[in-house]
Formats: sequence, C-alpha cells, structure tokens
Amino acid sequence: MNPQIIVTNIIATNNSILYNFTYSNSLKDYFNSEESFFIEYGVDQNRKLDIASVPDSLLIVPFLCNILPIAWILDAEVKVKAVDKSFYESVPMFKNGYINMYPNVEFKGNLNADEIIENRYEIKENNNLAFFSGGVDAFNTLVNHIEEKPILLTLWGSDIFFKDIKGWNNVKQHIEKTAVEFNLEYFYIKSNFRKFLNEGVLSLLVTKNAKDNWWHGFQHGIGLIGHAAPLAYLLNSNLVYIASSFTSKDAGKVPCASDPTIDNFVRFANCETIHDGYEFTRQDKIQNITKYAIAQNKSIELRVCWQSSGGRNCCKCEKCYRTIMGILAEGQNPNNFGLLYKKEDNPTIKKFIKYKLKMNSVSVAYWQDIQQRFLENQDIKVYNPELKWIYTTDFERINNNPGKKAYFLYHRIINKIKRTILK
Repeated sequence: MNPQIIVTNIIATNNSILYNFTYSNSLKDYFNSEESFFIEYGVDQNRKLDIASVPDSLLIVPFLCNILPIAWILDAEVKVKAVDKSFYESVPMFKNGYINMYPNVEFKGNLNADEIIENRYEIKENNNLAFFSGGVDAFNTLVNHIEEKPILLTLWGSDIFFKDIKGWNNVKQHIEKTAVEFNLEYFYIKSNFRKFLNEGVLSLLVTKNAKDNWWHGFQHGIGLIGHAAPLAYLLNSNLVYIASSFTSKDAGKVPCASDPTIDNFVRFANCETIHDGYEFTRQDKIQNITKYAIAQNKSIELRVCWQSSGGRNCCKCEKCYRTIMGILAEGQNPNNFGLLYKKEDNPTIKKFIKYKLKMNSVSVAYWQDIQQRFLENQDIKVYNPELKWIYTTDFERINNNPGKKAYFLYHRIINKIKRTILK
C-alpha cells in the first residue's frame, strides 16, 4: 500500500487558515512534527478578510501546492475532502513540467478527492495579483503591468523567516513605500510553508538525481502561487503574476521549480497564473526599471540581497555587486535604486569578481550581459577608468585565471585543515 497524506480538516477564520493532516509513518522524516501548516493573510495590517467564506475546495490549494511534489517523489497518495475543479484539472499539466525538467526523477503519487467542485465568480477589472519581493524580477513585472494596478502580495516566511523581526520590519517599510509611490493595494501573507516540511531531508532525497535542493528545485514557484488562491476568490481576481527568476536564454541550464512550464499551468477557479518576464534577461529588466524610473520620475528602491539577514542590501555580495554594475551599465546611479555605491568601491568589486568568486554558467551569462551593455551603451557620459576591467574581462574563462585558482586552492587547504582539527 502506498503511503498516504490525509487532510483531516481545515480551520479558517477571518484572516487565517490552519491545516490539520496526518501522514504514514514512512513519511515522518519529511515533515516537521512540531509545526502544522498555517497561513495568515493581511498580517500586521489590521484587515478583516473573511477567509472563512472561501470554499474548502479553494482553501486546500495552498496546502496541495506545497505537498504534491512530495507525494510525487515518494509515490504517496494525497487524500482531501474537496478540491477546486480548475486546480484539479491543472495538476497533470504542471506535474508534466516537473517530469520534463527532471528526466532522472520518477514522479508518481496521486491526488484523491471525495468531491471535485467547480468554483466561479464575477471577475473585477484591475484586481490582478502580483507576488512582490522588491527585487529586480518583481519590479520588472510591476513596471510592465503598472497600468493594471496589480495588488501586491508579499510573503513573510519565504526569504525572511519569522525570527528575523528586524528584517521583516524593513521589508514592510519597503513594500509600504512602494505601494504609496505607485498608489497600489498590498497584502502581507505570513506562512510557515517552508518550515512545516523538513527541507533538509527533502533536499537530501532529491539532490543526487535532480542536482538541486528542495526549495529551489521543487517548492519555489507553485509553493508560493498556491497562497494566492483564497485571495483571488475574495478579490475576484483572474490573473496572478509571479516574476521569472531566469530567462529563456537559461532554459535547460539550471533547473528551477519556478518555470513557465510549471507556473503557467497552475489554475484555480477563474484565476490563471502568468510566469512573467521570462523573455527578458536580468540586464533587460534593469534597463526596463531604470528607464521607467527616469521617464516617470518614480523612486524605485530595489531589495536584491540574499546574504543579509536584515531585509536590506548588504552591498558586499555577488548579487548586490551584480545589480550595482548592472545599474552602472545603464548609465544610472545605484544609490538612486537602493544600493550604496561610491567610485572607491570599484577595486573591491573587481577583486571579488575576478579573483574570489567562483561562477557557474548562469552567473557568467549575467556578467556577460552586463559587460555587453557597458560596451553598447552610448549614454554613459563619463568613462570611469576604474571600470576598465568590466570591458575587458573574459568571463567565459574567469574561473581559470591563476589568481583565482590560487585563492580556491588556499581555501580548500584551510578548510581541510579545519575539518581535520575538528575531528
């Protein structure tokens, strides 16, 4: 008999959902027994939403979006009392995206519902939803769809965890500033969708055959999208945007659970999902954002850092440096876009990129796009000699220069010595 994951009941209040479920003993290592899956909508906003009025067949969608990949990998049966018809019919389609992405992984398992219920509502104009983190991808989606006045959705529990109160407060300030600047409605969503699972054990399960971890390779994407289902019903929305993490140029290079072959097939009730901006490179997106900000005289503060635990940009990591250089390549000042920069930083950036950072194929492509934009952008009025390196570096061979090889060798030796001492 296949292992089972059974939803026993869903408790919904004005603003929250709590999922009670059981699972076969053989699955216990893949869940955090100390946490049940919960979601709070409009957290820190003093908003009453009447989540309890949403049908259970739609309330179940966030749970299923985070559970189904586990069931597929472990050949488990997921049993629920009711599920939305649109979502149920979309499952085989977005499952197929995973199958094509990971040919060395078997996707089995199944979803069993006592009832399949059709949910329909009257669509309201300009009530599209957009997941919004404040980064380059998210802002590109925002400026490209600004005429639609999308409602911004920001999750607490995705890249900022609950213990990081300072970080969350910084994120809130950033979202509220953006909402005021663009005259937009927004919702905060607090969810432990990454913590009710045992992410570390799940990553060990898939890493060998998928060459990726659980969050990036399997949960990111639909795990986020599912949170929109109850709000889409309450707000009469027919579209939810999730910004692309990569570009069509990256297809086949790096697997990622947030992909158009997966996201674009997720549906619930009247609502469809659009994996937005996949046709743009990261540098294209920076160009779109900076051009829009200048043309419309808008203040855009990017939040791009994944190294900082405080919800702000550290301006010392590869992603911050990449964004700084991308903005400079557009002839703009990074300080005007939320990234601290002065000309004296250039030698430090150069040293880090050329001699310390080990790049993969996607990173190389990012930096090649930045380099190309520097070379072609005639709008850069004043040539900075300190940036000469970005024009001349061979990024295709950047991991092969003697200085970087020596740096990597030194740190391998040091780490080996540390491991030996710790034994």
